Amino acid sequence: MGASTVFAIDINQHKLTGAEKLGATPIDAAGNDPVVALTEATQGKGIDVALEVIGLAKTMQQAVQCLGVFGRAALACISEAPFQVDLGLIFVKTRFRVNARP
Repeated sequence: MGASTVFAIDINQHKLTGAEKLGATPIDAAGNDPVVALTEATQGKGIDVALEVIGLAKTMQQAVQCLGVFGRAALACISEAPFQVDLGLIFVKTRFRVNARP
């Protein structure tokens, strides 16, 4: 078992090309909103796991925003700036999943 799809998000085209050669689906964050791109690529379901290693408040927020129901974000970085997480969004995703059960 493993990931069915791996997305690589970056603004560096060289890194995206390398990731694609390794089997990832590249998303160019320089020209696209990565949250919108991931939402579209997953038909609105979001992703199961986000790994953020840059340490920018914006990319940490994006990692959390693109999660699907019960998704997990690993923020493996050190940030100089605080960032906010929309707990309402997380609650809605969790509640939606609970209500969706038969």
